Amino acid sequence: MNQADQYVGWVFTGERIAVTVGQRTHALPDGLAEHVLEEGYDLPGDDPATDLIGFEAELRRTLSYAVRRLERCTAALGRQEDMLAYLDAELAAAPSGNHLHRVVAAAHGNASALLRALIQERADAEASVEHWGLHVAEIRDFVSGLGLRSGPLADVARGWTRGWDMPEQVTRFAGEREFLDADPRRAVSTQRIALPDADDVTVGWRRDPDDDDDPIGGDPALTGRWEVGYLEATTEIYAVRRGWGGIDEEVWLLSTGIPPGDARQLLDAAQPHRLDPNSLLLVVDIAAKHHRGSGEHPAHLAKGA
Repeated sequence: MNQADQYVGWVFTGERIAVTVGQRTHALPDGLAEHVLEEGYDLPGDDPATDLIGFEAELRRTLSYAVRRLERCTAALGRQEDMLAYLDAELAAAPSGNHLHRVVAAAHGNASALLRALIQERADAEASVEHWGLHVAEIRDFVSGLGLRSGPLADVARGWTRGWDMPEQVTRFAGEREFLDADPRRAVSTQRIALPDADDVTVGWRRDPDDDDDPIGGDPALTGRWEVGYLEATTEIYAVRRGWGGIDEEVWLLSTGIPPGDARQLLDAAQPHRLDPNSLLLVVDIAAKHHRGSGEHPAHLAKGA
């Protein structure tokens, strides 16, 4: 395939998997190559960009599964520690040698054995998170190291380096209700509820910790949980992450004082990159550069952000 003036292709010889960029050859890291061969992942395919982006998403989704397993193990361990503390107190209170003491002692022994098993299970879960986290970092470093200047692989590499921390100029609200209550001009009332009086609402904006990495949710996560919209009454660009799947609702006020025409240009410029990693932060970057009066067209700002 062609990406600008750079031809990107696969090289696959037995246990060696590599990507060619022009005259350069980049071998997939050994750990990733072993994973591809052992798990039967469909690499190499017809399009290195599609293959590598999908591979990163699959690894990220597996990491999400490992993280959820670790969370479950940690919660179960905490409950078991509480149970053991309760049995410690019951055992101390039960008269030594009587039937109640023997029953509590047996329960205490079983609880202690289960606690040891849960400690080991959590250690295994921690190792799994570390293992898959390393693979995600490896594939991202590999793609970034290809040195592509344009095309989908260059876009995702820029997204990964953009970062996902909330910028200082962004104001966070703990949900849509708090956001609307802070300024009634933001809302349009219906018979039952108040909704943002927004134009140009688009969905699927991405931010690394919030991407839809549900391990049982179907295709790998290549879309995001965030909606972005423009409020003409307050000249604000905002984003909302809907609360579901254990994730709390959250609203970010991304930028203020954006006239409608400029807002349309800004969102149009960012839209082609909506499915890139951390695209939500791209909107913030473009708006911040616009406020600083760079004089550049938003489309040019998007390319450099």
